[in-house]
Amino acid sequence: MKKTISILILLIAFAAKSQTIQQIDSLNNQICISLKKLNSLNEAVFEGILVQHMPDFFTKHKIDTQVKSDSLLDLIYFRLQKNCDTFVTLLNQLEENKSDWEIANQKPKTNISDRDLKKFFSLKNLHYKEYDGKKVLVTHASNLWTEKFEDGTFSKLELKQTSKATFTLKFIESNNEMRKNLSVKGEEYNYGIYDKGENYYSIWVLSKEGTYYTSRIYID
Repeated sequence: MKKTISILILLIAFAAKSQTIQQIDSLNNQICISLKKLNSLNEAVFEGILVQHMPDFFTKHKIDTQVKSDSLLDLIYFRLQKNCDTFVTLLNQLEENKSDWEIANQKPKTNISDRDLKKFFSLKNLHYKEYDGKKVLVTHASNLWTEKFEDGTFSKLELKQTSKATFTLKFIESNNEMRKNLSVKGEEYNYGIYDKGENYYSIWVLSKEGTYYTSRIYID
């Protein structure tokens, strides 16, 4: 497929300003319904599904330039990763997972002490792996969660602890291609911490459709 999938992550700046995120997500809901009928996915099949849904949308919203069209397709692709668990599952069949991300059948059981939970929220330097194995450096200062990617781009999010073992990340800004096409400003993601290893914490994140994904955040 055209871009590497990533699930922890997070964010958007929409170039085709005549469309709203609500309109894009409504279109993607229809695309997701079509994807749920499939057992496998390749680029040709995905393009065929887009052909089923895109012409009416392009006509309705006057997407009449190549720049707008490309921008819109990027946004559709990344928002599908965020909001359509079926799309994520099908992409997993195509791309090698070099990260710690996995799809969980249910919410992981918590197996971590209050002391280790408290320590997590005091840590300043962390990192995690993207789906392609690249390292994302994280700096946590006060309630600001800043991510730095290998290509030099960044994302900034607001961290809010919601219980001893859970927190939310709310997007502020990003200049990373994937992150800026994944979410809107102010969009929140729900995380939980459920275990601790020697140099990492095991976390889960809950998708919009109610699927739990697990991964690790490493201590630097």
